[in-house]
Amino acid sequence: MKYNKTNNDNPETNVLHGLFYQWMDNYKNVLAEVKSSDKFKHPFRDIISHDIPNALTEIIPVSSPYVVTGSYGKGRWTDVPWVAVFDTRITKSAQRGVYIVYLLNKETKQLYLTLNQGATAVSQNEEGDKEKSLAFTGIAKSQSGKMTEKLISNAKKIRGSLKCQNQLYDEKINTGSLGYDAGCVCYKKYDIDNLPDDDQLTADLREYMSLYADYYDKFVLGKKSNNVSNKQAWLLSCNPNNWQWEEFSSAVSATRAGKKYERQWSYVNSNVQVGDRVFITLIGTENNGIFASGYASSESFEKEHWDPGKASKQNMDRFIKVDFDWIIDYQKEAILEQSTLIKEFPLQHWSPQESGIAIKDEYIDELEEAWLSICLEGEEELSVKDVVTNIKSYITSKGFCYQDGLVDNFYLSLKTKPFVILAGTSGTGKTRLVKLFAEAVGATTTNGRYKMVPVRPDWSDSSDLFGHVDLNGKFNPGVIIDFVKQAENDSMLPYFLCLDEMNLARVEYYLSDMLSIVETRDFHGDRIISDPLVSDTYYGSDQSAARRYGTIHLPDNLYIIGTVNMDETTFPFSRKVLDRANTIEFSYVNLMPQITDSIAPAASLNLSNSFFKTKYLMLIQCTDELEDVVEYSSELQIINTILEKASAHVGYRVRDEIVFYLLNNKNADLMSSNDAMDNEIMQKILPRIQGSSATIKEMLCNLFKHCAGDYDGYRTEDDDISSKMIRATLRPDCKYKKSAAKIAFMVRRYEEDGFTSYWL
Repeated sequence: MKYNKTNNDNPETNVLHGLFYQWMDNYKNVLAEVKSSDKFKHPFRDIISHDIPNALTEIIPVSSPYVVTGSYGKGRWTDVPWVAVFDTRITKSAQRGVYIVYLLNKETKQLYLTLNQGATAVSQNEEGDKEKSLAFTGIAKSQSGKMTEKLISNAKKIRGSLKCQNQLYDEKINTGSLGYDAGCVCYKKYDIDNLPDDDQLTADLREYMSLYADYYDKFVLGKKSNNVSNKQAWLLSCNPNNWQWEEFSSAVSATRAGKKYERQWSYVNSNVQVGDRVFITLIGTENNGIFASGYASSESFEKEHWDPGKASKQNMDRFIKVDFDWIIDYQKEAILEQSTLIKEFPLQHWSPQESGIAIKDEYIDELEEAWLSICLEGEEELSVKDVVTNIKSYITSKGFCYQDGLVDNFYLSLKTKPFVILAGTSGTGKTRLVKLFAEAVGATTTNGRYKMVPVRPDWSDSSDLFGHVDLNGKFNPGVIIDFVKQAENDSMLPYFLCLDEMNLARVEYYLSDMLSIVETRDFHGDRIISDPLVSDTYYGSDQSAARRYGTIHLPDNLYIIGTVNMDETTFPFSRKVLDRANTIEFSYVNLMPQITDSIAPAASLNLSNSFFKTKYLMLIQCTDELEDVVEYSSELQIINTILEKASAHVGYRVRDEIVFYLLNNKNADLMSSNDAMDNEIMQKILPRIQGSSATIKEMLCNLFKHCAGDYDGYRTEDDDISSKMIRATLRPDCKYKKSAAKIAFMVRRYEEDGFTSYWL
């Protein structure tokens, strides 16, 4: 298909005009072509997801908090494509918050520049709304009236507080989506036959960015539009002796999952403004202090009293609505205690008799820092063992049951090095483990901290992951570069990248850069910094991409997990890969269903990256654990001497990482030292062993003796040694049971096939 390029005589100086014109003029036909051919990856998508965002990015100041994203749909092409400008302090998603968005009506070929709001989040917080998933697909139905009313009401409130005199707002807006139309605060309309040049388009966007900044000041910082007053914060009270928060557990879970939770709260002060900061403190208990926070989402209003006794006497009370962003389960977790508040902020009254006193302006920023510290690290006051137990409970509550010790092992492997391989039979829950583990510590697809990427068989180098420069000099982003950049910018929280079926392509090829860069990590203060993963020259002459991504290092909060099935459709691993990862085998399968009504729900935690970040990168950093290092290294030296007989011995890298794993286990007290060493023999040593020579069999027999002790009738040349080995693994004095059982399997395979390897 040939696309109409522009109706402007100066395409070189009117880049944005030309791109908008292509989008407006061709999208309807392209959409029909995609739907008829099911060709989702139509090249026209680059205009929406890449070219226009890059052109708009050049208008935005480099140091600003804005990012530009374009979407033609997820799973299918949408009837209403969009390109949005997000203030990352407000939102990074089209589903919630307020943002600038260009919307195309494909039928009329009209483009709307709008200040709009996330309709999906609004709909999902309205009880009884059945159009939750439709709000931003372009197919929201007219009967979703409750959602529409909410959007219109919100838009009116925002419009009344901003200077929108020069912008249109009327009911004539027609983007093709009721959700977008209802959520629109104000707009400019462009007709294809009268599309302005780049100068005017740029001026229009900057005008809307000024409105957007005004919105941030007014509704997020709590500032008034004249910028005279400072952000205000209020202290509300909660006395569990007088009032029971019936849905408290679900409220805690909602905020932990990053979901919106709003409820009304008794409040005596009538000066609250929408967007003001709100803290909730316990009173009347043995452990008073702040346990929840949020933002005022309404001005104060009168309503029937919360106390049924007073309500029966027609008494009224004053309330506000609070949009909570974090709630601590004060019965189980540490809160920001009143004693700490009094010590740190002595001029503030911290035991209010009434709900709704102002927090002194000079304390607001420091209070936020103290509260953030509690929110991110409060759960880590629990022991590592308690946190891991909570993770296992969360996974079990989702209906999945894994072999004892697997989650403990997975955590220690991630703590030791941020690259782990999960290997085993198809359908044993490898990918699900990664997702549930990430959810259990607060990283989800919703908040953008968990990403699953299916590996394609045609991946041949790192450009498939990070991107490439095309023949026109434009940089086309790879599948993970945005995720890695986001992790780098959000360094306090852990990010999890799951490469599903990672050995469908050769890992040594497409992951080679990352495998090399991970070895350059070093401590700089409390941060772990690597050599550049993507340099600033990677983008060629595409300056907009260079500004958008810049130099990217391997973030110390990024954890990469690959899942693999070892069969005829996949590639084997080289020692280069195996030396750099813990390889956890999924071979245990219990087909009995674990269905019961007695499984208690478990809340996810919100852990900071400190829970996962390693303490050790080089053995020289382990001076405080020197005695343990010598003990572990001595055991490894014995094992390595056995391996040398078949040239299967390991180097310093493997030694260091096994020692780090054992030290992490000792610090966390998750398992015995022998069990930890057993795991590491299974994960760092045995996967490297394969071959058909008699030397391999002899080495395995000697290694088995070290793991399990001698066994009856030891003769390397016998053909039934494996059966004797299997019996020996059942003895109580078997030191490394899992490794011994695996070696017995490998020897049996050698006896049957004349060849053996770790892999099934």
